[in-house]
Amino acid sequence: MARNKKRKVVTVMEEKKKGFIKKFVNEFKAFALKGNVMDLAVGVIIGAAFQDIVTSFTENFINPIIGCIGGADVEGKDMVIIDDMISSGESMLDTCKELKERKAAKAIVCCTFGLFTNGLEKFDEYYEKGYLDYVITTNLNYRPKELFDRKWYLEADMSKYTAAIINSLNHDRSISASLSPTDKIQKLVQRRHNGEI
Repeated sequence: MARNKKRKVVTVMEEKKKGFIKKFVNEFKAFALKGNVMDLAVGVIIGAAFQDIVTSFTENFINPIIGCIGGADVEGKDMVIIDDMISSGESMLDTCKELKERKAAKAIVCCTFGLFTNGLEKFDEYYEKGYLDYVITTNLNYRPKELFDRKWYLEADMSKYTAAIINSLNHDRSISASLSPTDKIQKLVQRRHNGEI
């Protein structure tokens, strides 16, 4: 009898889990189609928070599978390496070198924040050796003046997009309400108490 009751509890929990997943997928569809800039900004922030999980999943699961089925053939192809930031740049530079040794036509690095914490000399070296073709970063953070003189550096100007986001958030109201999560958190707590989520 106890075992049968336990099985029913597990089945009920599995059904709730399926319902949650279905609800999540439906809410995500609604979010994706709504086009609300603030929701998108929150989504980007949450996505950034899970970067380590995604990186680990890619490195430990996806890449070995691709390597096993022959996805490592890059000969003659232009390869783009994308990351959120360049700190020292070691991992990206090593990736560029590996791609060029596998006869990739070009190795282009793209990132949001180019910090270059260890200086630019290693990037210069890799460019001179032919391992690196371009590094593209946004103008969303400080960049050293000498970076702009590098042949391998390109800037992606984000000022018009940043202005558009601020404009849409600040349309006929103060932006401070949009930046404070208090109201949204209280609404979520209320929905939870009402059994909606």
